[in-house]
Amino acid sequence: MPVPYHLISRRNITLEEFNGFLQRCNGILDQGLSFSGRISDGEKHVWISLANEELKSYAPDEQRQLFELLRGQPEICILLDVSRTSGSEFLAINFACIIAAESGPVILDDLNGHFLTDKDLYELRNRRLGFPRC
Repeated sequence: MPVPYHLISRRNITLEEFNGFLQRCNGILDQGLSFSGRISDGEKHVWISLANEELKSYAPDEQRQLFELLRGQPEICILLDVSRTSGSEFLAINFACIIAAESGPVILDDLNGHFLTDKDLYELRNRRLGFPRC
């Protein structure tokens, strides 16, 4: 069973931009579904889909923290379902870094109370590490 993460940005992205992000990661857009795709490398996988409704599930204090970290109102939430195969997290980190580089700051929520900023993600990518386990 995959491990879910939320990738949150203050800038809404278009379907064309989403497709471009996927392509830059050698991802595949799901046929017939908007804002849905997969990045794979052998047995490593990340399933990606738009999940803006999840933004409503954050508690007021979490919403304030997201606003402060993003320096603006969260506009988009992308669900990253990361397979448990070693190295899959790196695929997700790379995808998040591409979005951050082209669309401004992002936050990766591990759904266990930990937010990683785009700077954290760049560092993990540069060191070729996975997500920290808390």
